[in-house]
Amino acid sequence: MFVQRSIFFGTPSTFDATQSVSSLSSADALSPARAAVFLDKFKIVSSHLFPLFTDDELDQMLHNLYPEEGRITPTQITTSRQERALILAVLAIGALSTDATDLAEVLYEQAKTVAHPFTEAVTLSMIQFKMLLAGKLYVGGI
Repeated sequence: MFVQRSIFFGTPSTFDATQSVSSLSSADALSPARAAVFLDKFKIVSSHLFPLFTDDELDQMLHNLYPEEGRITPTQITTSRQERALILAVLAIGALSTDATDLAEVLYEQAKTVAHPFTEAVTLSMIQFKMLLAGKLYVGGI
């Protein structure tokens, strides 16, 4: 059944995640300082709804997202793609608690794009990711 994903779920077989990730320039321009604000908002407003990570784990994921130059670029990612999808989802939820809801939408879409190759994987990271996506609808309704 999972091999036939396009039949059951309507996902085109020609989906190119690398092209979609690089096309989201608004999220690529997210500064580390603004990402830290979104993470702090997530910790204050939403972390009790998502007891998936400690504050130290979230801080480490954010630190891994911005390696050297301070920008999110596909060639500089030091985190796994699954961890990258998790932190982008967390930042999107955090952004919902600010006036940057348009950027929250972009981060949310980028998180889904990064996680797309793993949608059928049964890993702790992907279970956490799906819980964040489901909870995001409750928190902000993007």
